[in-house]
Amino acid sequence: MERIYTGFECLDKHLKICKGDLVVIGGRPAIGKTAFLISILVNLANNNFKCKFFSLELCEKDLKEKISKSVGYDIEREKKIFSYTSIDDEMILTKEILDSKINKNIQIVLIDYLQLLDVNGNTNKEKIRALRNIAKQKNIVIFVASQISRVFECYNIPPKISAEWLLDKKRIWENFDMADIDKFIFIDRPDRRLSFEEMFANEINIDSADFIIVKNNNGNTANVECGWDRSTYTFNEISGTP
Repeated sequence: MERIYTGFECLDKHLKICKGDLVVIGGRPAIGKTAFLISILVNLANNNFKCKFFSLELCEKDLKEKISKSVGYDIEREKKIFSYTSIDDEMILTKEILDSKINKNIQIVLIDYLQLLDVNGNTNKEKIRALRNIAKQKNIVIFVASQISRVFECYNIPPKISAEWLLDKKRIWENFDMADIDKFIFIDRPDRRLSFEEMFANEINIDSADFIIVKNNNGNTANVECGWDRSTYTFNEISGTP
């Protein structure tokens, strides 16, 4: 079975993403969910995967600008990526419209973001189930960004969040049916929660972020540290990450 790689080796050694999978990228607002989707798009398009990006928040022009910035405005790379990518920025996206816009050539779908989808009932659980069904029926991979409940901020959050800590907080996951999700990656950036003094005291790199795998249908949960470039708003591998 063909594996799909995010382009982050530190993540890919834990995840075995295959066609038919639904992968949710979760986190609080302005944490970098869109930036991560763009990184995945750039890697897959660069490796000749036909991708479709449904942008429910950014217009096509702004999304293309972010993609270009993420590759350092490298014209040749941009040409390659955009030749394998189609962008849809229609603000209303129902299950029926989504289904009709994914033609047989599309291999990867990226959606930004879950809460803006228009599905009958409009609960996260119903939206997730609809996306999972499309992924299975069309034998494609769907990556979808999702907000996390504000309940998250009511807890006494540790300086470094672990998968175990997240899974123990049941109220965070009340709006999700994990049975319908193949992979769930929670993004955390300590610099969004802690002062520089707190990060220094806890020996946390101010230019770091964490990919926390809280659901992995064919593997284990894991905490993966990566780099965060605040100047380009992109994630990157940390050399020597175990």
